[in-house]
Amino acid sequence: MAAHIGTRSLSLDELCSLPWTREIVPDGDGFFGRIQELEGCISEGSTAEEVLENLQDALRCWLEVAIEQGTPIPVPRSDLEDFSGRFSVRVPRTLHRALATRAEREGVSLNQLITLLLGTSTAKADDGLSNTRSHEDMPVTDVHEEIAADAVREDSQGIGALKGIATWLRNRGDINLASVLYALAGDRAAALTGDQHAAASDFGMAGALARRHRRMRLAEALWRESISRDPTNIRSRSALGQLLQRQGRFTESIELLESVADVDNYAQLSLGWSLLHQGLATENDESTDKGLAHFVTAMRRWCAYANRAQLSPWLRQLARLNAMGPRFSNEVDHLLSFANSNANWGKVVRGNLDAVSLGDEASEDAYEQEALQGIT
Repeated sequence: MAAHIGTRSLSLDELCSLPWTREIVPDGDGFFGRIQELEGCISEGSTAEEVLENLQDALRCWLEVAIEQGTPIPVPRSDLEDFSGRFSVRVPRTLHRALATRAEREGVSLNQLITLLLGTSTAKADDGLSNTRSHEDMPVTDVHEEIAADAVREDSQGIGALKGIATWLRNRGDINLASVLYALAGDRAAALTGDQHAAASDFGMAGALARRHRRMRLAEALWRESISRDPTNIRSRSALGQLLQRQGRFTESIELLESVADVDNYAQLSLGWSLLHQGLATENDESTDKGLAHFVTAMRRWCAYANRAQLSPWLRQLARLNAMGPRFSNEVDHLLSFANSNANWGKVVRGNLDAVSLGDEASEDAYEQEALQGIT
């Protein structure tokens, strides 16, 4: 994608790197930020650093939609050309040391820290956007009015505003509302550009946010909507299939996972469990054997590329199979032997399986998170 700004044709990445004027203003217990040249390109956050990060996402979204719609893009403020962005100033050595120590503690460069502190201090002194309220005395209980006003607009400015509100809600812990607004922003973008693939991605990411906070019904609804927008979306099909597998809804889980198991190893592992459990429940040896084959393949691939931190979740998976009885002893022995020959951890034996806490597969969040980290 490319757009004309002035006499130049620039890509999206080049547009994002232009010297846009970023304004950050303290707002109650948090901060409010905007790009001065782009109406509706705004964000909020609990810290100035977070606002800058959110504002970069809002900027990219604003420009992307503008390119798709052919909306004219303003030129960054020309008066910036009169300033090089570089000046020298002498400070006491004690202040220099204090600034350097803080920069190291926060994991940023000294230049980044000073730029952020100067920008925040200037915005606070100016107080240009919120001069009718006391920031020190009033907690953040509502979204900034300017963002809310932009969010109701059915154009490109409304999309960034919706995502800004969603991020603010997420940071407050209002996960349900945040997930819905992220999805709504994707829906609005699709209505403007006709790109259902992007909408499916936004619904999928909203579902992942809901799942991380164990909002299962919401996650399921968001992933189903993602798939309805784009049936080829691998992440949403895999995520929904895994969720259904852990809930014991094996028939639909199998239908979803079979189409993505060849490209997603964790989907293959979940498919193996679904087929295995369904086969045992219906006394269908073909389904049981097929599930066992998927399980073994996924476990082999997992341990061949996993680091030592993945030993515990890998053993937990194998311990679950071992607990299902002697019928699966050969597969358990094979996987232990394969791991000892190929994994990047020490030797494992059957005794290690006895020490593993199996937990509840349907609700054990730690099990899922560990396993997701370990599979490529």
